Parts: sequence; C-alpha cells; structure tokens
Amino acid sequence: MSAENLSNSSSAATDSPASAAPSHSAAEAHNVVTSTSTQSIFHPTNARVSQQVLDFVPTTAPTSQSLTQAQSSPSRAPATHAVIVNSCQRGNPVLDHIRNVPWEYGDIVPDYQVGQTSCVLFLSLRYHRLHPEYVGLRVDQLRDRYLLRILLVLVDVEDNQSSLRELQHMAVQRQLTTILAWSSEEAGRYIESFKAFENKPPDSIREKVEDAYFPRLTDCLTSVRSVNKTDVVTLASNFDSFYNIAKATPQELSLCPGFGEQKTQRLRDALTQPFVNKSR
Repeated sequence: MSAENLSNSSSAATDSPASAAPSHSAAEAHNVVTSTSTQSIFHPTNARVSQQVLDFVPTTAPTSQSLTQAQSSPSRAPATHAVIVNSCQRGNPVLDHIRNVPWEYGDIVPDYQVGQTSCVLFLSLRYHRLHPEYVGLRVDQLRDRYLLRILLVLVDVEDNQSSLRELQHMAVQRQLTTILAWSSEEAGRYIESFKAFENKPPDSIREKVEDAYFPRLTDCLTSVRSVNKTDVVTLASNFDSFYNIAKATPQELSLCPGFGEQKTQRLRDALTQPFVNKSR
C-alpha cells in the first residue's frame, strides 16, 4: 500500500468516529483474549437455562492497579436510584433479568452496588470449584467499605452441599450474608429487590400479628412444637385464658382431645422452663 493510500486511510479513520469505534473495540477484545490466562474471570452459569447462558464470557475482573486508582482518585457520583454494576459483569445473563430498577456501569469494587452501604458479590458455584481462591480475593478488596455485604451464589452444579457449606463457613467469618439462587433470573430478581427495598422499613417483611386476643394466643401457643391451631381452640375452650393454660397440670392438659403424653410434656416444658440456662 502506498504512502498516499495510508494517509487517506488514516484521515478517513480520524474523520469518522463511527469507523474508529469498531477498531478500538477490536483492540480491547484482543487485549482481553491475550490476557485470559492471568486476568480473565469466567462466570459459568446454570447449565439448565439456555445456550446463551453457557456462552457467557465476561470481561476481565478489576485488577489491583485499577482498584488502587479507584481508591485514590475520586470518581463521579453514581446515580442513587440505579444499581451500579462493575464492568467485569458485562455480558452476565443476570443483567438481562434486572428489569424493574435501572442499572448502569460504574467504577466500583464489588460486582453490584445496591445501596450507599450495601453491595453484592456474584459467584457461580461452578467457577468457585475451578478457582476457590477467587471469592476470598474479592472479599479482601471490599475491606470495610460496606455495612451489608451480600454473597449471591448461583447454584449451577448438582453436587453442591460441600461447596455451599464451605462458602457459608467463610461468609460467617468474613461478615457476609449468603443468598442462593438457582437461575440467572432468580439472581436478577434478588438484585432488583435489594435495590427496590433500599430505603423501605422492615414492616413489609415483618410478620403481622393481629391485636385481638385469640390471634395472639394462637401465635404464642403454635410456636410450641406439634401444637396446631385446632389444639389452641381446644385449650381456649377448656381453660378460657392463657393464665389458666399455663397453670394447668399435665393431668388436666392430657384430658383435652388431641393431647397425648408427648404434646402435653412439650407444652408444659415451654410454659414452665426458664428462658435462661443458669448452668452456663
């Protein structure tokens, strides 16, 4: 190719932003492919969902250099109404299922930021088996930045008990809250919910107990193992009040229909044994 042709090609590429963008993307893709052995982080997902999920190969995870830069230099404030997504999650099928809240890519350490003090680390169980050190390194990068640190585990292997037990042990030690999802759609819904309920009080998920006497009596007595709502009706009709039930002897309780020796003993133990073990 002549120098004139090279000059024309260079000027055309400079004058046309649309033509320059693909070449830039190709260069980035080449860098990702050539650095796969050391930096590329794969997130294999559920083999039961679709071929698109199986073909997911996200971009590289945050490097130590980029994390250092993010810690030392301030970045633009992300939108508080949106889920902030780490660029290493680009291409993750979970993003296709975050539909009810907005999301955008941002310069963050965790995989997802769902609140000012809440974050999510995403982990495929299949990937964890191949690289068990990965999750520990990601938790180390979080340090003490977030109060609520969620480990969202995609269970995409059949034999998962030992791996889940290991992750839960690590989560307790590292102050993580473990959430399990069995599909990318379920994982996306969890992330949506974390963001949607960011500023909501716990009343919506707190158990509601009516103020009337009998519903409260039912809620109290059915907390005893094997005592059901029918038993509560029987006790209330025979003893009239909770005070009389608590004072009843085992012989009196056993006269009630449906109360055998074992159920009677369990109810008596719940009503008479101390709440605190004094032997400790």
